[in-house]
Amino acid sequence: MQQARLSSIGGITVGAILPSAAATLVQFAAPDNTLPYRRVFQPSQDISDQSGDVARGDLYRKVVREKVERCPFSGAEKASFRAWADTRNAAFAGDCARAAARGAVPGTPEEQHRSKALAAAPRMRVVLRRIDEYGRGKARSEDVIGEVCRPSAQ
Repeated sequence: MQQARLSSIGGITVGAILPSAAATLVQFAAPDNTLPYRRVFQPSQDISDQSGDVARGDLYRKVVREKVERCPFSGAEKASFRAWADTRNAAFAGDCARAAARGAVPGTPEEQHRSKALAAAPRMRVVLRRIDEYGRGKARSEDVIGEVCRPSAQ
């Protein structure tokens, strides 16, 4: 059961980057609904951070936040997403601190193993490369997460 959950999470994370899957996400979202972004933000903690790659997870979550800010969501929806993301980050930071106190990374050994295996998958390596390029200033958030919404005109 746990393996199926992690596999579907990986699909969502990779799906957020692949245009066809991104289009599918948009079909099910209301115009002013950040749910697709919440669905890719949260798994980044499970996937990146459980495999000990916190820096990459932080970069990906930064990309997701940038995309939400650029989308034509209402101010209230953007504020709701920011509050939700801040709460998730605080809770996960607590989990990380408790794990670090034990000399470990968060998650069970099985979850950590699955996270590392997922990171080694060819499609995920592409995602990770794009995140790294973003971190070096050689890619934009749109290069990491494909077009899921139309950025608001600024």
